[in-house]
Amino acid sequence: MDKFTLLEHFEKYLSTLTTKSFTDFSERLLQKLYPQEEIEIKGSIKKNNHCLFLGSLYKPQFLPLASPIDSKSLINTDLVNFKKEIKGLSKFIYLTNNENLTFSPEHLSELKERYSNLSLEVWNSHTIKQKLYQLSEPDLKYVISEFTMIEGYQQTYSSPEQDRNIINDIFAHLFVNAKYVDKDKILKSKTLTPLTEKIKLNFEETQHQRIEQTYTNNIHHISLIESLIQNQQTRDENPVNELVDMIQDEFCRLRKVAHANFPVKDHLLFAEIAKILLPPGKENNSYYKSCAKSIVIYFFEYCDIGQRTEDEIKKANNTLPLFGDA
Repeated sequence: MDKFTLLEHFEKYLSTLTTKSFTDFSERLLQKLYPQEEIEIKGSIKKNNHCLFLGSLYKPQFLPLASPIDSKSLINTDLVNFKKEIKGLSKFIYLTNNENLTFSPEHLSELKERYSNLSLEVWNSHTIKQKLYQLSEPDLKYVISEFTMIEGYQQTYSSPEQDRNIINDIFAHLFVNAKYVDKDKILKSKTLTPLTEKIKLNFEETQHQRIEQTYTNNIHHISLIESLIQNQQTRDENPVNELVDMIQDEFCRLRKVAHANFPVKDHLLFAEIAKILLPPGKENNSYYKSCAKSIVIYFFEYCDIGQRTEDEIKKANNTLPLFGDA
């Protein structure tokens, strides 16, 4: 995919970022624009994150697109907060996802009187896109490393069914939607008693707290996986069955057991199984590893791996078996 195609929907990519991911994106962009410099964005992600080099201060400024912006107040506050840093500098540059962060002519005139030696700039999405066009294709792919996942999500639901890959679908679905999920709301709405019972059956007591914490940390991913899997099953359950079969095979191989309904025993097994789901090149990416582990935990919760509770066994026995008695 050439860089012109890659950047065709850049604004869509930008709209999916969070405060942290936009800061990380800004750091990668500056590193490739100025490869001779040691660039690291420092400070509080929500407030004074910035970097200084070549006589300039660069500040990533993530702003929710739906939020009203008082640009004058925000900029004036930053100039006060950075009064020590900007002494002797020639530029103060914002990198922002939000087109509404701007300098009005009147405000810019005021600032020129107060900071006569300081040039003030805003790199909005249009400016940033022009900067990205300057990069080589490998550098561009490094800077927008998650962009192909957005592209994959865009194409998934318009591509022929036979060309789809459920694992890629899940990763793309999580990447695009995870930030919109309210973890607390989900936890309050779920009945976790069956899961608690299942955890007791599958793990020693010393691991219970760790498993519960892992589940809580990943509940936003797990809930999205559940909705996508259920939707897929209404259309064509074969990709789901193939994914379950893959995970069960890996479970049996790692646990050295004959079938997938043995106790899990060790919570680290989830991460080990998850390795087979990771896309090439993402083996050390913490976000992808978390998403892959969430897929495995989902199938554990819904009794495809691990020892089943009595209720799960009863439900399984009520299903007509294919090969004789259940």
